[in-house]
Amino acid sequence: MIAKVPAWIKTLPAYAQPGAQAVYDRGTTQDVIALVNDYKRSAGITTPAAPAPTPVPKPPPAGAEDLTPVGSRRVAVTPRLPDPNDFAGAFAGAVAAMK
Repeated sequence: MIAKVPAWIKTLPAYAQPGAQAVYDRGTTQDVIALVNDYKRSAGITTPAAPAPTPVPKPPPAGAEDLTPVGSRRVAVTPRLPDPNDFAGAFAGAVAAMK
């Protein structure tokens, strides 16, 4: 198929021929692929769609059966002394000390 591309380039408009020939002669891989795809489109050549790859399930990591979830318990932390920067707390502490 690639051998037919130079003849196809000669059928392109004059302004497109130098660019297409440059891509054919010394273009990057992506540019040459695009040029061949353009040739295929203009020639009506279709390629069958590649089948979608089937996903392969990943095996569990080694030692995964030894892992157990860690439980969590939330403990509310209550201050033992009233905050001295809090007026209400300081007053409550002073009243408690007077008793």
